[in-house]
Amino acid sequence: MGKRSGGESKPRTPRQQSLAGMEELDIPDLTIAGEEYVEACSERGRAGKRVKDTKASLLEQMRKHKRDKYRLPGTSTMLSLKKGEDDIKIEIKEQPADEQLE
Repeated sequence: MGKRSGGESKPRTPRQQSLAGMEELDIPDLTIAGEEYVEACSERGRAGKRVKDTKASLLEQMRKHKRDKYRLPGTSTMLSLKKGEDDIKIEIKEQPADEQLE
């Protein structure tokens, strides 16, 4: 069974019965692998759209506030606009051992 983004399992839908004379060769291992691949591709597609949407929003906010760099508060994550591109660079610096949360 595949996992959804929230971690919960989605029950598989039952397979439709073949019509008489139209039976497909059923290879269980191949069927399961194929279903899992299709599910993973669709999850990746949804995640890709979310990344694209949130990136567009971030670009808009950085331009609105006239920032080319922004450190996320309380973190060591720096967001930087890439010069001449509609893209953002994410830098995550390791915190010194005495600053790390336990």
